[in-house]
Parts: sequence; C-alpha cells; structure tokens
Amino acid sequence: MLNINFSTFPNLETERLKLRRADFHDINELYALRSDTEIMKYIPRPVATTLD
Repeated sequence: MLNINFSTFPNLETERLKLRRADFHDINELYALRSDTEIMKYIPRPVATTLD
C-alpha cells in the first residue's frame, strides 16, 4: 500500500507553476472556490457559506 505523508507539504515548482501549502493569506481565494456551486459539484464537500 502507498503511504504518502504531507504533514509538511513540499513546495513544488516548475517553469510555469508554483504549488505550496495554502495558508491564512489565501482565505479569500479559497472561499471564492469553495463557495462556487459549479466547482463544488465535482468535490464531495459542503459548499462554503462563510469564511470560517
């Protein structure tokens, strides 16, 4: 069985893309995604209704 540990999320970078762990400064962008019903219909989680 594959066991992946992301307790310390690595920063991944290519010429065109940077992936990093989300933090508090990303709250507005994450809320915009998580509160969009078109996006969330593909993700099995409740649609966000507040920033909390």
